[in-house]
Amino acid sequence: DKYYPIAKGGYGFVYANLHTNKVKKVIKQTRLVKTSSLHTCVNEITIGKELFAMGHPMVVQGCEIAVDADNRKILYLAMSMDYVVGVDLRDYINKEEREFDRATCGRELNFSLVMMKQLQTLHAMGIMHRDIKPGNVYIETHGDASYKKLWLIDFGFASRKEFDTVFKGTDSHCPPELEQRQRYDKRIDVFSMGATLFDVFVDFLDPSVGDNTCNSSALWLLINQMLQYEFVGDGCDAYDAEGEFFANRCRMTIDGAVALLEAIYKRAY
Repeated sequence: DKYYPIAKGGYGFVYANLHTNKVKKVIKQTRLVKTSSLHTCVNEITIGKELFAMGHPMVVQGCEIAVDADNRKILYLAMSMDYVVGVDLRDYINKEEREFDRATCGRELNFSLVMMKQLQTLHAMGIMHRDIKPGNVYIETHGDASYKKLWLIDFGFASRKEFDTVFKGTDSHCPPELEQRQRYDKRIDVFSMGATLFDVFVDFLDPSVGDNTCNSSALWLLINQMLQYEFVGDGCDAYDAEGEFFANRCRMTIDGAVALLEAIYKRAY
């Protein structure tokens, strides 16, 4: 059975077999010089097994590896998963025929609520994703024009650590404390989710769009809160840009963000 190229990214290439409905993510040779590539694969499989058991179809289910034992080199590394027809959120946002009306607003608010609830589930499992962005959100279409389901994908950078200082993620969607190698926890995902919501809804700010829920003050206040630090009481530990400790200062939790977006959606739809 043949695999055909369908996508490429910073880590490698994606090939699909339409007869078996399987996908292989083949890691680039230039990435294989680092042992972190193998760690990424193991990470995806470990977390993927848990999520697959919960009904998530777009997670790594196996890994193929070829090693040159004499020279201690990884020659080939590929991760396998099910093939799901659809489009990532980045391509959905950029499509030319996208409308900016109330119906589209409602669909995209629903998208946002689904992906935030998936992040809420991850955090309840003790997992921080560390690379939330439009390219890592996949919209399942089942091959027709309508949008069926939405999934957070790509768990190679995910971690079960309560705190960390190691940089993982994408510059455009990660918070300052991660870029500056300060101590962080799973609330960094809330910043990345807020940046992703900004990407989804920013075009609704165009004055020509007219008045609709997607340029409402409540929605933009929520996005702003997800991108900012807040003083919310005891139990919040964070650091400022100079690395100085701030007590009682932290980012919004995903539970708080979900509750606010649910309220916005219910009021409007």
